[in-house]
Amino acid sequence: MSAVKKYYPSNGTEGVAFMDRFCDRCVYDKHYQDTKEAGTGCYILRNSMVYDQKDTHYPTQWRVIEGSPTCTEFLLDTLAFWATRAAKLAHKTLEEQGQRSIFDLENKEDEEKSKEEKTKLKQ
Repeated sequence: MSAVKKYYPSNGTEGVAFMDRFCDRCVYDKHYQDTKEAGTGCYILRNSMVYDQKDTHYPTQWRVIEGSPTCTEFLLDTLAFWATRAAKLAHKTLEEQGQRSIFDLENKEDEEKSKEEKTKLKQ
């Protein structure tokens, strides 16, 4: 049996891609993702940021298996996954029918706030 090969992102872009694929969709980091409350997120993710790959505290759950990086503790937050997927599908369906969705309204509000802020800065 071969030794466990720990996964350590080689750069920030690779690390963000890994977190997008696993951490941001995992139930173990859900509370932090929802609240951004310090100290509430996944300890595996936290330890990966604090410790060097050679340190004994670096998470062994981040591994390379069959050439691909993975987190062995990843557990998809299925409720959030399906809710997001359903919302995107509804938005696409409304767009195809020429109707507006809540996403359009949110984007319009963001644009208006941005314009107001730029106007204030110019004054």
